[in-house]
Amino acid sequence: MKTSRTSILLALLAASDLRAQVVNDGETNTLSNVTNTITGDVTVGTNGSFTLLILSDNALLTNTVNGLIGRNNTANSNEVQLVSPSSRWFMGGSLFVGNNGGANRLLVSNSATVLVRGSGTLGYGGDFSGNANSNSATVSGSGSLWSNGVEMVVGELGFANRLELNDGGQVFSSNGVVGRSLFSPSNTVVVTGPGSIWSNRAAVTLGGVGSRNLLVISNGGWMVNSNANIGESSLGNLALVTGINSVWSNRGDLFVGNNARENQLVVSNGAVVVNGIGLVGNNTASSNNAVVVNGVGSF
Repeated sequence: MKTSRTSILLALLAASDLRAQVVNDGETNTLSNVTNTITGDVTVGTNGSFTLLILSDNALLTNTVNGLIGRNNTANSNEVQLVSPSSRWFMGGSLFVGNNGGANRLLVSNSATVLVRGSGTLGYGGDFSGNANSNSATVSGSGSLWSNGVEMVVGELGFANRLELNDGGQVFSSNGVVGRSLFSPSNTVVVTGPGSIWSNRAAVTLGGVGSRNLLVISNGGWMVNSNANIGESSLGNLALVTGINSVWSNRGDLFVGNNARENQLVVSNGAVVVNGIGLVGNNTASSNNAVVVNGVGSF
């Protein structure tokens, strides 16, 4: 049976469409007043660096599988920016900021929306190259939203990754993990400013196995979840809740040192932490954990 040139071409196009690259490595592309619907992944920065994709006025980017910013371990310092209320990126899979590369960035600002059916991950590092480090995401401004159908992970197999919500920016997820593995220490989450909120339907873990991770809720920021662990088989993690109207609301229990040591919760300057049962040092392996509450109105 003979195969026509047309059928071969269609097959090649279908294969290439599974990993669509809407901007070439090292270049800048701005999408404005356009709708793009792509079957498969969308990649910004496959192997190269300094690739920039901007979604501006009335730009809608939809793809059926994953979004990858910094796909391979040589793909560093690539960025996606959503900069207007009508700029939107919807994906049917998961979003990886720093899939295997480092210093990649996502910016969601000015009431833009990123909607992910799966998980959001900063610093994935699935190839074990050790380069998925120092990636960041910023959700900034009232109405700016990054919504994940599953979990939000800051530091899967990479270190020094950072998630910041400021000035009313919001992140939704089923659960949150900061520093999941032994290879993912020193990650940071900052929730700051009135209206800024990280809302989780289930639990939050600050320091799964990764150590010395930092959570800051300040200046009227909020975090909401069910149960929470500060240090789960890891050491030296710090949660700082500070400033009037800053709130960490746990619908369930809060553990400071759960099979872990040298973890700390600080509530200061009028901030509030609410939970069910609170345990500081959950078992004999949990030593030198601490809770400090100081300042007028801190609770």
